[in-house]
Amino acid sequence: MFKTRVLAFCLKEIPSAKIGVINVLKYLDSTNRIQFKFKETLNITKIDVAEADVVICIRGSEKLEYDIIKQCKKLNKYLIYFLDDDLLNVPTIVKSSVYYRNKEIINLIINIMKECNCLWTTNHNIEKKYKKYFLKTAVINAPYEVMENIDNCKQLNRNSIVIGFAGGIDHSELLDKILDGVINEILAKYKERVKFEFFGARPKLIDKYKLNYIPYTNDYYLYKQMIINRKWDIALAPLENTEFNSCKYFNKFLEYSSIGIAGIYSNVEPYIFVVKHNENGLLSNNTKESWVNNISYLIENPSNIKNISLKAKETIKSNFNILKISEQLISSIPEVVNYKAPQCSIKEIKGIGNKNNKNYFLFKLISLIKREKFKTFSYIFFKILDKIKIY
Repeated sequence: MFKTRVLAFCLKEIPSAKIGVINVLKYLDSTNRIQFKFKETLNITKIDVAEADVVICIRGSEKLEYDIIKQCKKLNKYLIYFLDDDLLNVPTIVKSSVYYRNKEIINLIINIMKECNCLWTTNHNIEKKYKKYFLKTAVINAPYEVMENIDNCKQLNRNSIVIGFAGGIDHSELLDKILDGVINEILAKYKERVKFEFFGARPKLIDKYKLNYIPYTNDYYLYKQMIINRKWDIALAPLENTEFNSCKYFNKFLEYSSIGIAGIYSNVEPYIFVVKHNENGLLSNNTKESWVNNISYLIENPSNIKNISLKAKETIKSNFNILKISEQLISSIPEVVNYKAPQCSIKEIKGIGNKNNKNYFLFKLISLIKREKFKTFSYIFFKILDKIKIY
């Protein structure tokens, strides 16, 4: 029986690759619908390319990834580009903006997309902005697993309600901007009844109010486990109303809801795509008054913490289970399960798996030198200064 052979690749196996692409394709493989293989870009071989019918490039932006896609196009593979961020419009406040705003990188992203048959994204706003590069587009939710053994009413077992935030270091400035005055008022109002914790991002308000801080980890399994272990009652997800943010996925809703944490989210896209106010979460306008009111509401009505967390979990179970998402993928991009590429020999494949540098950091350094030339030293120097400033 024929099964489509699907190859997905990304420079590194980052969380968005796992959540958006790898997990659902692994499920289709386990149910014998496809033969699936994931490779980090530097490890792709000629055999990987020759065997594949469908090739999925996840957030591709490097010259090597462009070369791989061009080879696959010549061999009549069905090519899909996965995108879950507005990579062509990364604002300067984002740490990776120096990379993504480079003209060479922008051109590479566009050229890779133009070679692909289909865009696979998790956000309708990305589809609208990027559809001009593709013959076909598909908006598909990412699956998420509910953690069934997590207690949904932890606040009844202790004297204080714990409120947390989990996210990357890019969020630090935003957290100070939106939450500083909010936390000041909540602490003054409820004193020992409430505690705040920050995991990952380290805004200035942590030292200002002497709050608990847990350093960030790049290991996604440890990241999820840390959120579980903190046993938060309420979790916060502030986000500014910008065009770039509107193209993001509502990962924090999935993370918080899957482990039974009642979330309070900014009343902006993408959260308004999934959060129903006072049902599976609370939506806050980005004003001090709105955030204080929503946090106070849950502190003073602990039974609603449980109700919201239960409904949020039910949202995940109903709308983001792996079976439903896999069916959505097959319906939107049927080529994933029925496309058969012409047979080819590895002799037809050029420039892949020969002298590729297998060391990720050395590869990135060489790419940086080629791209920035004499600016490389100053780029590295300021990156080191930035790290010192953060930590």
